[in-house]
Amino acid sequence: MSEPTVAAACVKSNIPRRTIENWLRDNLEFRKAFSDARERTFGLALGRLAKAANEAVTCLVDGMQGQNVSHVQRLCARDILTFAAQARTEDVRTLADEIKEMLQEAGKDDG
Repeated sequence: MSEPTVAAACVKSNIPRRTIENWLRDNLEFRKAFSDARERTFGLALGRLAKAANEAVTCLVDGMQGQNVSHVQRLCARDILTFAAQARTEDVRTLADEIKEMLQEAGKDDG
């Protein structure tokens, strides 16, 4: 997960690319472990985004109150808040889907 490409990971780990590709295609446990690692990495990035969202709001409020905020800082703050809102929306959709699935399963048990 620390390398930007599969090829770079193969060089670093000294595992042939074909072996990694075979594991990803044929080995369910490897695919699951790889997927879990990607989820953890993405979760860490989302945590950083959430922290940055708080700083982005501070930047925008400072600018609103007349403090010197550069155009680039303002654009970056806006982008961070946009990305954070999109991630939050996706979290809500995922939760709604999980609840819907649970309700459907509960309905099957009753019928």
